[in-house]
Amino acid sequence: MAETTKRDNEYWRARLGKDGHADLLARVEADEISVYKAAQIAGYRAKGPRSVSGKLSYHWKRASADERKRFVKHHLIEINRVGREALAEVRAEEAKKPAE
Repeated sequence: MAETTKRDNEYWRARLGKDGHADLLARVEADEISVYKAAQIAGYRAKGPRSVSGKLSYHWKRASADERKRFVKHHLIEINRVGREALAEVRAEEAKKPAE
């Protein structure tokens, strides 16, 4: 198994220094911005939070089968409503397509 590098604040500080971002390091040291924000400005990290659907997808993939089942049971009415709406949208899109 490949060894992974720990991506903590010290890692990002070292990388900022190595890549010549002294201005960002100075702002971090002056408590003007966080190390996380400096890494974003330098382009090392994605900007802004993920979308809600992105967060759901991220956590769904990592949930166990029991956790997924518990979630679906708890939200079944909403899931069915959204499923029906999505199906109606797909059918409406298909109806717009010319017959082949």
